[in-house]
Amino acid sequence: ALDVWQRLADLDHAEQLSVAAAANDLAAARDALGAQVIQTWLQLVHLRLARDTERDRVGVLQSLEQTILSRYQRGLGTLDDLSAARTATALARDSAVSLDAELTQSMRALELLLGRMPQAALLVPTRQPRVQQPVADVPVHVVARRPDVTAALQRMQATDAQAAAAGKALLPSISLTADAARNHTNLSDLFQAKTLWSV
Repeated sequence: ALDVWQRLADLDHAEQLSVAAAANDLAAARDALGAQVIQTWLQLVHLRLARDTERDRVGVLQSLEQTILSRYQRGLGTLDDLSAARTATALARDSAVSLDAELTQSMRALELLLGRMPQAALLVPTRQPRVQQPVADVPVHVVARRPDVTAALQRMQATDAQAAAAGKALLPSISLTADAARNHTNLSDLFQAKTLWSV
């Protein structure tokens, strides 16, 4: 059949757009993975700093508790002061343990994102990295170059091309067929037979 109405061309164009959209989906997935790695890394550094700060706080509270105990033994403090100091130390210790567990969990999550065996064996810096603030007003042409936006546009164009091809399938089609007349009994005479064309 002749592709008079360009129906097959529309279907081919739709397929090419679908393949391009799949490639952009892959690029968008890579970008999302990179963003998730950065976010998890920043959270990991934050948890490390918070855990270290809480451990330092536990040390200070333990020292304060010993001072209050020493004063109480000399009759300069009350039992309520000592009880409050011990409670504050226990709460800070629990908070440090909780932060340590969160740190280990985030470390394993980052190792999984990096494709490694989760062993919580990453070296985490003790200072927050400098992160450049994103631009508040992003031009439209920059947003239009994002892979996920490009993929969505290509899928929409592919759907339009498929719809055009479906509409053209309702139009009349032209078929050109050929038949060889079978007047000869020998197979070798088949190519000398008359050809009948019909439209």
